[in-house]
Amino acid sequence: MWSKLIRGSFDPQFESKKWVMPPKSICKNRLCQLLGIVSPSLIQVNSGDKVANYEIQILKYLCYKRKLKKHQWKRLYKEVRQERKEKEIFDIWFKKIEEKLRNEYDR
Repeated sequence: MWSKLIRGSFDPQFESKKWVMPPKSICKNRLCQLLGIVSPSLIQVNSGDKVANYEIQILKYLCYKRKLKKHQWKRLYKEVRQERKEKEIFDIWFKKIEEKLRNEYDR
């Protein structure tokens, strides 16, 4: 009970309660993937969207566990802010198109 009072609220934008399994492309074999052991050389070779998404999910988990360092928090906050901004831009663009279609339909 006390831990909930001390901890504060859970924010799904910045925190993830579940540990994320690394993608196959950055692990040596299936056992390493299950244990969460990541190969640094494979990360350099396979630096794609899956790896970037995995790193962000790990930062969210560490944030939930309260083990983030300052530079990691800044990176996570920057990513979340960028996602939010992209979503807002898309919503504005979608509303403008919807409005144009409504105006054309009303004529």
